[in-house]
Amino acid sequence: IHIRMGPDYKTIYNGTTKLKEYEKGYFNCLNFMINKGINCFFVFTNDKDYCYQILNNNPEYNGIEFIYSNERDYVDIWMISLIKNNIVSASTLAWWGSYLNNNQDKNIIVPNNCRNDLHLPEWTVLDYNEPIINQRRIKMGRPYDANFLYLYW
Repeated sequence: IHIRMGPDYKTIYNGTTKLKEYEKGYFNCLNFMINKGINCFFVFTNDKDYCYQILNNNPEYNGIEFIYSNERDYVDIWMISLIKNNIVSASTLAWWGSYLNNNQDKNIIVPNNCRNDLHLPEWTVLDYNEPIINQRRIKMGRPYDANFLYLYW
């Protein structure tokens, strides 16, 4: 999970519904992967307090482990490329990390509220407005067998 927040984004999102829309999209992707049996996520962020508030303090995610990175951005992108599964945001760092992912059995998910023009054809697009139970995958991948997922926000 990479959440770029901090004072600049808080100023941009202050008084708008955009932040809640993005949160809803990524929570839907997160829940989709939890339903696949993944219960441990890496978190890359410049605002750990915010991430802790929406993830660790969220009762919906009791029993889910969030591991926070303390690395530089260039190390984070390298780590993203090595993780088997990715959830991608409208971020070039997230996109490149997922694009460079060479795992044979990778599954890359993107919520459709994050610049639809930036996903590759083999990536799975989820509608952030529909419950997971109604989702259909754009392209089916191989079965999940990883214990980790990278959710990039």
